[in-house]
Amino acid sequence: MKINPPLIHVIRGKTIEEVHRGSIAVSLNGRTIASLGDVNSITIMRSTAKPFQILPLIEGNGISKFNLTQSDISVMVSSHNGENRHIERIKNILSRNGIDGSELFCGIHMPYSIHALQEIMQANLALPTPFHNNCSGKHAGMLLTCLLKKFELKNYWNIAHPLQKIILNVIANILDCHVSEIYVSLDGCGVPTFGIPLYKLAIAYEKLATSVSANDNSHLALIGGAMMFDPFMLAGTERIETEVMNKYKYILKSGSSGVFTMALPDKKIGIALKMESGSEDASEVVAINILYQMGLISESDDVYLKYGHKETFTCTNFRSGSYEPVFSLKNI
Repeated sequence: MKINPPLIHVIRGKTIEEVHRGSIAVSLNGRTIASLGDVNSITIMRSTAKPFQILPLIEGNGISKFNLTQSDISVMVSSHNGENRHIERIKNILSRNGIDGSELFCGIHMPYSIHALQEIMQANLALPTPFHNNCSGKHAGMLLTCLLKKFELKNYWNIAHPLQKIILNVIANILDCHVSEIYVSLDGCGVPTFGIPLYKLAIAYEKLATSVSANDNSHLALIGGAMMFDPFMLAGTERIETEVMNKYKYILKSGSSGVFTMALPDKKIGIALKMESGSEDASEVVAINILYQMGLISESDDVYLKYGHKETFTCTNFRSGSYEPVFSLKNI
């Protein structure tokens, strides 16, 4: 097994407090053109699978059937903050199709955003609801796909359900592999997720980039276009995806446990990275520095200033350190 190199040092004072190792794959024309670490290692896709998990809905003419907007599609592939705009859109998607939301099997967690927590308190809600789960949009899309395919809604999350079998085949088609080559496990929200080599995840996002670049009205192009049309629905306030995608024509998609993907339509390139530590802060710093090393953003860019050397702070708001990139990708 290849040892992954350090990608990030977390500095406190003048001391290296943490070392975050990881791997990076950059794909063009179906091959890895730049890499660091073990890109053959099995990586759980987590939320980076979402643009492909919605494909059965789009391929089945779900946009027309359910009168879906680009913002609807964006929130259905999101890992959202749980802000009111996310919640209301997901509720609307379901209610106008006769689903009250009690069928959501994503579970409950505290929303990602302080803004969402403030909204919960202002609404006098004692606790968040399943709608606040960052994956509730994905689950809403799965419920609509069941309606479209005339599958029962019950147990839509189970790997044995016809919906999940269709999605597994879609993932295999995207990756040009057999379903037996995919490691299936449970995501945090209770539906299947998929373990694949990191370089194949980069290829999947290369396909997304290429489809958007071609503007060919393909299903992948429609999904990627929707993500770019409404980045807020994809993530939310003060999220790296929202801030970068509002400024540039790139697609960013984060996943739990330090997996991060990018699709660059103008270059037809896909990028995937994974932090061994699972640090999502570290993965964001790596992602921004990949764009910087590719010459796509500058040191003076506000998103680079915010995420390129992400700072840490004390509880009393004094700067205590920073996440510092210590890697170099060649040939990109």
